[in-house]
Amino acid sequence: MLDVIRKHKRSWLVILLLGVGVLAFVMVGVGPQGGQNQGVVTIAEVNGDPITYSELETHYYRMLQTYQQLSGGRLSPADIEALNLRGQLLNEIIDQRLLLQRARELGLRVSDEELVDGIARNPAFQVAGRFDRDVYEQALLRQGLTPGEFEAQQRESLVIQKLQDLIQDSIPVTASEIEERYRWDNEEIALDFVRLKTDEFLEGIEIKDEEIKDYYDKNAALLREPLKVKTRYIEYRVDDFAADVQISEKDVQSYYDVYRDRRFRRHEAVRFSHIFIPAAPADASSEERAEPRKQMEEILKEAQGGADFGELAKQHSKGETAAQGGDMGFVGRGQLVEALDAALFALGENEVSEVIESPVGLHLLKAVEKQQDEVMALDEVREDIVKALKRERGGTRAARAAEDDREKGLDGTPLTEVVSQRNLEASVTRLFSAGETLDEIGDVEGFYRAGLSLRPGQVGPIITTADALYLLEGAERVEPAVPPVGDVREKIRETLTRRKAGEQALEKADALLAALKQSPDLRKVAADHAVTVEDTGLFPRKQAEIPEIGVLPLPLGRLTLSEREPVAKDAYVRGDSVYVMVLRKTVEADPAGLADEKEELTQRIRGEKRERVLRRLIEDLKANAAIEVHPEFI
Repeated sequence: MLDVIRKHKRSWLVILLLGVGVLAFVMVGVGPQGGQNQGVVTIAEVNGDPITYSELETHYYRMLQTYQQLSGGRLSPADIEALNLRGQLLNEIIDQRLLLQRARELGLRVSDEELVDGIARNPAFQVAGRFDRDVYEQALLRQGLTPGEFEAQQRESLVIQKLQDLIQDSIPVTASEIEERYRWDNEEIALDFVRLKTDEFLEGIEIKDEEIKDYYDKNAALLREPLKVKTRYIEYRVDDFAADVQISEKDVQSYYDVYRDRRFRRHEAVRFSHIFIPAAPADASSEERAEPRKQMEEILKEAQGGADFGELAKQHSKGETAAQGGDMGFVGRGQLVEALDAALFALGENEVSEVIESPVGLHLLKAVEKQQDEVMALDEVREDIVKALKRERGGTRAARAAEDDREKGLDGTPLTEVVSQRNLEASVTRLFSAGETLDEIGDVEGFYRAGLSLRPGQVGPIITTADALYLLEGAERVEPAVPPVGDVREKIRETLTRRKAGEQALEKADALLAALKQSPDLRKVAADHAVTVEDTGLFPRKQAEIPEIGVLPLPLGRLTLSEREPVAKDAYVRGDSVYVMVLRKTVEADPAGLADEKEELTQRIRGEKRERVLRRLIEDLKANAAIEVHPEFI
């Protein structure tokens, strides 16, 4: 698992730091242990632009939780140390800051309209394919963000995206590059391989006491137990405080009058299905250029003759939603390119358009459901208004109660006494450390960060979520420490035993590779060394996961074996096994499929080139930038 995380670490870092359309959550105010407010401490400067401790810690805790989820909670403190997340994250933040500065130097800006459109298109804020303001505000509330804070982050992300798009649009892709990539990606290969399991080398390995002591002395940082705390808390559930709230008809009418146009208006929209066939390449013959329209005209005839449009989309469409029958959800006016927008909104329900041509290809549209621009009647939304008002007033009551109780706690009253005055209970968590999630709390980052900062008896902040508020008090704190050698002796013995077994497996693999240099016949070499040969069966060369083996840390991210060089030069380690591989069979790609994949391949190659250009740009910017890092705060 750690190998896979390392392999994809940078891409996940960038996604969390920069994903346009990805909700970038930020929590502030809680730093490491100590009396000063670490949140505002500057840990680095990029051309005078500060990076604060809280900014780094925000990304660190989010990334740590992501990795724990990916590993199923199996990441040990040693694994976390080995990943060097804080160092990697700081480098990425510096890179993004440099790109943002460069984009601004070039005069790239994001208009308010572009910002609103970018947020509205985020699936995290949509219901039935349409932006929902309440969903948006609740999502931000759960993470302690105001709309202003989030929108400022989105604006920066979109500015950097514009810089990336500017770079990508200037990158050429040649026909020979596309053809070479197509052949490479669509070629099928089969491997013979030997799997050397670490467990098979464990027998007979002995670990001396002095080896254990030496490992203990040299790896104190890896053995250090992280900070762990127990947190006492009172949960103020909004629904509990809303239970006896009475809402009058006047209240309902007033709410409706205020929010009628904002929340209770159905804007004109159409839910539609889509069949797409890409245009022929620019260098295609006249017959080849005519083929997509001919095919689409045949599909239109079938649709007009009563054939199921969704099934036609599954069979013929090259669009992203083909597998879902071409279902594109609801769109409002102006969300599609002009030709498609005009055609779609001119259709009646269940009508199919004529063939529509755009710069990228041909389209057929079917209007599945039409929604008129109208304000919903009060009776239609009365129940929703009552629920909203009850939750709003329940939330106000809960917040007032939490604030009153916090004041009492700050005056010295223990939370156990505070709750005795209300029909509530003070609960205590189990010991937890950074990156863990408690079942009873869920994914509430502010709770964990505040809890980790508190000393026993210290009253913390009120943590607000959509459904509840939490008042925290430190209950127990176990500072980071290296356990006595006696407590970790067996753990170290197992680590050293498996390490030696792994070394023996690698030595065996090296012996096999040496023999393969004389003769690439793996089956003969394996028989001479009393090991078993397995095979993968045929699979696409571009496939990341190798059958029977899994994902390996390969150069360039893919196998480069060929008939001229069939033997993998190195042994590869995955989990507790070492692999020696030899190419057994190759099946060439069908050239007839190139036309269908040409556009996708062009974009993929251009994207890869863009990443290389971006890395060179960042290196140049770094070389000419004034970057100062304060490692004492990291």
